Amino acid sequence: MNAKRTLQSMLRGLATAALLLPLAFAAGCEDGHHGGGGSSSIAGTWKLTAISEGESGYWFVHFADDGSWRITDDAEGKERTRAKGDYTTSGDSFKGSMVNPGVGDGEIEGKVTNGAMTFDFIEHWHSPYKHNVYSGEKL
Repeated sequence: MNAKRTLQSMLRGLATAALLLPLAFAAGCEDGHHGGGGSSSIAGTWKLTAISEGESGYWFVHFADDGSWRITDDAEGKERTRAKGDYTTSGDSFKGSMVNPGVGDGEIEGKVTNGAMTFDFIEHWHSPYKHNVYSGEKL
């Protein structure tokens, strides 16, 4: 009789796990993507042009599929890395950490709308934080 109850209890546990596992997987996928699950509309190289008042020039931001990003002076990403960090996506929006070596830390956030990126480079070494906003064109 004990063996029968143990077997029934194990079967109920397996049935419950089989029902809950797909729900747990689906919930985990909705929080945003990181790395290999990054949004294809964001991953790649973008030319960023300054649009904030008092800012000028352009940079190149490289969003990798592994959830990392970096800003360089060139589209190939071979020249000096000016800032870097990690990012996550949610739909066509992104946000992440930022380190500007030798200067300080901050964050990034932005969105891709109709193929155009808005990129906010937020510098925490200023008080209040300084927002440098760029428009981006995917290369």
